[in-house]
Amino acid sequence: MKKLEGITANDLVQVLAETITILHEYNQQLSFIFLPHYRRKINGFNDDILSKKVIESLPYEVVSSCFKIPFPCLAREIKAIVKNIDCVLIGRMHLGITCLGQGTPIACITYQGKFQGLYQYFNLEPLFIEPKKLFVPNQNELVELVNKLIDQT
Repeated sequence: MKKLEGITANDLVQVLAETITILHEYNQQLSFIFLPHYRRKINGFNDDILSKKVIESLPYEVVSSCFKIPFPCLAREIKAIVKNIDCVLIGRMHLGITCLGQGTPIACITYQGKFQGLYQYFNLEPLFIEPKKLFVPNQNELVELVNKLIDQT
């Protein structure tokens, strides 16, 4: 978030909550698991705070399809969790490596060019979105990305 001028963590919360709500409307069988694991705060937010704020921003009927893993969580616990998830939307490189190492497909909100190399290493079609594209009015590129990921699982 620090690289996007004029965009706040609260803007990200809103985009993520809207995306989850739309995905839930498309398929009410989906479950959303929040796996906060990055402790460092950026602009007053870490993964745990962000997860809580997104969940608080969701309509009641969507919240019932959400579960937040207790924070903090050990690396071995994260590996066990992602091994049993159908797919993961990530914004952190190390979680992506963990997921792919467990055979769990990912889509990425990129923050550096490293993600392209990660997909090449695992010989996968790249599924990622640049953060600035999350905030284009009347666009649902993140919804489209997640649906493409779901379709591949």
